[in-house]
Amino acid sequence: MAGAQPWSRDGVGFWQDLWRTRIYRLFPAIFIYVACLTLLAPLKPDMMTDFFASTMLAEKVVCLPLDERQACQDAHSQVVAYSSLSDFFANSFFAFLLSPVVGRMSDAHGRKPFLLLSFLCSGAQAVAMLLYLRCGVSLLWFFPAQALYGAFSCISLALAYVADRLQPCHRAPAFGYVMASLCVGVLLGPLVGGSLNPETAGWVACGGVGFCLAYTLVFVPESLNRPAQLLARQQQAAAARAGGSSSLMSGLRMLGRSRLFLKLTLCVMTSGMATEGIVTVLTQYLQLKLGYVTSDQVKLCVIVGAAGLLINTVLLRCLLSWLGRVRLLWLGLAATAVQMGALAWVPSIPASFAVIALGQLGNVAFPAISAIKSSLVTETEQGTIQGALYGAKALAQGMGPLVFAALFSAFTRSDSKLPFFPGAPFVFCTVVLLVALGLALSISPAEVEAARADIPTLIEPLLLGKDEEKGLPEAGKLPPLGAPLDLPRDALPCFKLPPSPPASPGGPLSLPRSLP
Repeated sequence: MAGAQPWSRDGVGFWQDLWRTRIYRLFPAIFIYVACLTLLAPLKPDMMTDFFASTMLAEKVVCLPLDERQACQDAHSQVVAYSSLSDFFANSFFAFLLSPVVGRMSDAHGRKPFLLLSFLCSGAQAVAMLLYLRCGVSLLWFFPAQALYGAFSCISLALAYVADRLQPCHRAPAFGYVMASLCVGVLLGPLVGGSLNPETAGWVACGGVGFCLAYTLVFVPESLNRPAQLLARQQQAAAARAGGSSSLMSGLRMLGRSRLFLKLTLCVMTSGMATEGIVTVLTQYLQLKLGYVTSDQVKLCVIVGAAGLLINTVLLRCLLSWLGRVRLLWLGLAATAVQMGALAWVPSIPASFAVIALGQLGNVAFPAISAIKSSLVTETEQGTIQGALYGAKALAQGMGPLVFAALFSAFTRSDSKLPFFPGAPFVFCTVVLLVALGLALSISPAEVEAARADIPTLIEPLLLGKDEEKGLPEAGKLPPLGAPLDLPRDALPCFKLPPSPPASPGGPLSLPRSLP
């Protein structure tokens, strides 16, 4: 089918490429990072509800499943309100401002330092919980810690790391394996956390963050070699001398460089607003409507992790080969819209498990968009495009929780004049996702291929490891901005260039336009 991606070219397959480039070393770091975060996931909803109910009544309160006491019922909306504010600052302020800047800086200085910073910030939530349990510090400090973690998410950096080392024909499935690493963390983290008391879980999470930092420092190689970093710095400096804007604006301006980029960006922002808003509401909704307890939260996390792992490691490869990246985006958005509509009227806990598991098929949408956009920029812009894309998504994600928290509060608070209908945010989410799906349907595979034909043909030395730098110019002898960079013809792993007469001295090296 048109748009499908080959899994090998000239004998160099996907798995061989992962091994050759050592991309596989990144996956355990992502897994440990997410496992540390999700250790606290099954414990947090009950702890938060009890904290806010106790604060309202000025005494210790333990809310029971389906508790009809006014303080417990209103505590759910308070948790959602504070979480939405935290998400707003984390996404619409910190991540929106910082992600494009960090992405652009990582193009010039390497991915590894910023990955380490992201992993370090992820431990703030566990520290806040320990301070509450051990020292009596207000649990409200958990929300600024959550915002700090969101401001330095490692996802965009991980996607840029993969794009640095792999050719376009292998990026989309590798992006899927990044998401699969997340799913393994979501699968195992709550299982461990649910069997621990909150204080022990906090200490284990802190220890896991320390281990993640040490592992990354020792075993994860830098994806950009020094000539590639220097070339990116030269290009950015030349753009600044030419009157270019700041790193933030340069990254965001890239998202609007064509109608196709605008449609993809709007699709990411629309779907991101809807899904992030629902994530903020979901656990409190399930507690309030279905009476979820800690064991149910653990089961839910395990189901989400297992379903996501299956989709990203097995189904994604098959669907990508069958449908191609654009149609895969359509499928992901449609699956999420159906899931949200079903959750609005879900009748029981087992039914909620089934709906959420099937809806994980929607996880293929973001890797599809990331793969499309990474194939439409030059190799020295991978960090910039992933950071800008994540920043735009974060802006919309910050607005989503505010809107969905207001809806949830309006339809659940005891003093509201509206009918009690906690599923209202899910109905609204379905409508928003249908709008995103409409935007995605306006993008055709032919439009993406036409845009690829307009990519500059300059090839940068991003894909080469330390053993393959012999064919590169020395760091101090790189050509000026805009000049061609001569590489060995066998330097690129996914394909071999067709035989052709020798190029004239200084002539550009072009890629075949049929490359997916």
